Amino acid sequence: MTCKASWPPLKTPGKNWGQIQQWEPIIRGRLPCSAVLAAIEQTVPEDAVLERISLEAAKFQALPVVGGTYRVPEIYTLSLQGSLKFGHAEELEAFTNELKKRLPAGSQVVRSKLLEGTENLVPFLIVYSIAPAGNYSALGVQRIADPDRL
Repeated sequence: MTCKASWPPLKTPGKNWGQIQQWEPIIRGRLPCSAVLAAIEQTVPEDAVLERISLEAAKFQALPVVGGTYRVPEIYTLSLQGSLKFGHAEELEAFTNELKKRLPAGSQVVRSKLLEGTENLVPFLIVYSIAPAGNYSALGVQRIADPDRL
């Protein structure tokens, strides 16, 4: 038994390729959040506690496709708030730089600073600007067509 159905129903093969191409900017504009969280988990210092992780999309572009118009983010803002044990404040710069290496190319550190703390803990704030590029190999995301993934 052979099934030759496609969704959405297409009348000609040329239209199929055109519809696929329409979705490319939408797919490229997505950021794999679970991979971002994994990168944070792998780089956070042992003497740090993360209290808040925020990933927000901004600066949207409207893209018309068959079936409607999609708002695609051009920039993501990643904010990390936490605390380091007193005496380990120097680890903030290493953490900031190591995480930046794992984020997509073109990501920038907007802010990285220590805040006023208590005797035992030193609060910090790190803010990154991430432009989705469609290539997330630095985050450990592999293409589905990679032989190791099949």
